[in-house]
Amino acid sequence: LLAMSFFKPASETDEEEEWLNASIKRADRMYDSYMIDELYEYLRKATERKRHAELMWRLARVTCEKGKLCRNYEERVIFFAEAMEYINEALKTDSEISAVHKWIPVTERMNWYAILLDYNGSGASTEVRVENAKEMKNHLDRALELNPLDATSWYILGLWFYSFSDLPWYQRKLCSLLYRELPSATFQAALDCFQRAELISPNFYSQNLLMLGKTYLKMNHVELAKHYLNRTVQFTVVTVDDQRAHDEAELLLKQMKC
Repeated sequence: LLAMSFFKPASETDEEEEWLNASIKRADRMYDSYMIDELYEYLRKATERKRHAELMWRLARVTCEKGKLCRNYEERVIFFAEAMEYINEALKTDSEISAVHKWIPVTERMNWYAILLDYNGSGASTEVRVENAKEMKNHLDRALELNPLDATSWYILGLWFYSFSDLPWYQRKLCSLLYRELPSATFQAALDCFQRAELISPNFYSQNLLMLGKTYLKMNHVELAKHYLNRTVQFTVVTVDDQRAHDEAELLLKQMKC
């Protein structure tokens, strides 16, 4: 009897498992419908009941979307910092979930260009920024090790390679001097990742189509670039990322006509 007191009754455990599975399914349906505000509140309440990694990384994801939707920069930063707290908690709870490693780089999106392109004036040293970029790469590698068929992880890895490839030569030189073990980033490596993502899940994300177009443009494959930029423009706009991809692709196509 004493030993049994340390364990929950089977019925209670089953009930918790059933609640968790139902919560995850409902959260995914809401995310697919882009019900961001409602999903944010729903997951905040759900995680008050159970701080499970599957719920925490989804809360980090929707908190990222809240940040993207903010027009006010300060509010946006607050949401991304909040998302980072959630994803770190998910990592500590269960480090064997692919999505947790995938969303760590995503939740650092506000700092992404600061790390790679030094846009935000945060005062962080180049060493710190490159170290953070290395950590991102490690998490992406782990995410793909756990789930090699996740299109979003391949897309984010493609962004990683693209961002380093697009650095001015002197910044790339500095990065290579600081950390020689950083992999050689090329537009071809980025393209391979974006293509892999598209092969796994065709037309899954407007931003992946955009990046295919931009990468082909960098590699001077103009017709292929136009093909993917046109597909981006034709992509149904649902999310803020879709709108941004649409607008950027439209602008690039206009510039190519000049």
